[in-house]
Amino acid sequence: MGTGVFALFARTVFLNTATIIQYYGDEEISGVPLARFDFRVSHVWSGYRIIANGASATVGIAGSFWMDPASLELVRMEVRADEMPAALGLERAVTDIDYARMRIGDSDVLLPQDAKMVLTLFTGEVHRNDIAFSHCHEYSAESSIRFDVPEAGVPVSAPPATRVDLPAGLMVSIALETAIDSTAAHVGDILRGHVTDDVRGKGKAIVIPKGASVTGRIRGLERAHSPGPVFNLTIELTELEWENTNAAFYAELLLKGAARGEGTPGPHAPPIPGTGILRMTGAQFHVPAGFRMSWRTLEPNQSLKRSR
Repeated sequence: MGTGVFALFARTVFLNTATIIQYYGDEEISGVPLARFDFRVSHVWSGYRIIANGASATVGIAGSFWMDPASLELVRMEVRADEMPAALGLERAVTDIDYARMRIGDSDVLLPQDAKMVLTLFTGEVHRNDIAFSHCHEYSAESSIRFDVPEAGVPVSAPPATRVDLPAGLMVSIALETAIDSTAAHVGDILRGHVTDDVRGKGKAIVIPKGASVTGRIRGLERAHSPGPVFNLTIELTELEWENTNAAFYAELLLKGAARGEGTPGPHAPPIPGTGILRMTGAQFHVPAGFRMSWRTLEPNQSLKRSR
């Protein structure tokens, strides 16, 4: 087990006056030019505790972080355990964290997207823990107290939107209204679309009406070679709205249409639940507005109300 992925490591590195940071140079990650910095924090100040093989110890941390040279926003951090006592039985303990902006309520917030923790024992045994954050939501409430009597004719505010939970297994056809081009797209970009057909439940009643608006974002944009140039475009759709109703959208991508341009989308299994990946072959790609996708809602929608 490891803690610190969500905020503790970043807090230790950037807010600790005992942290030693040194500029390393420029590097490319997935084809994106970034600025790399190396850091080190002594075990005296790190607060990083590891429990393994019946022993525990507070260890130092060392590693690197990569920043966008234009926005100065954090993109990736690699944290390596340092000054580990032999009693832990660990040769290495490394955590990699990727960051991007997420839309939470009315704000864009820089948050971890995923993390990988790898522990290598002296015996050669390797343990790996993968963590992914998706479909984050803001929950809030407003209240007011009045001691006066409202005057006649005071306008009454519209009733709040109704929040509904979607059952699993709904087949939802969605058309994008936002074009995606590899020359301008960035992780975190907002995506908008709409439902192209009425979605009916088991009793044939309409659960999601045609025209319901859909919002989401670009969750990942990775360039690879397999053997030619390939883009893996990860899409995360999170919200549905229609009339005075909204619903969280948690689904898997099924069928994909054809995008025009040099890139051609193909199937690819999504590694993160609630997202879909378009595998685009070519040195660049363009997904036009109107691009259609088929999604199937997943089980967690049924428990959203109970978990709040």
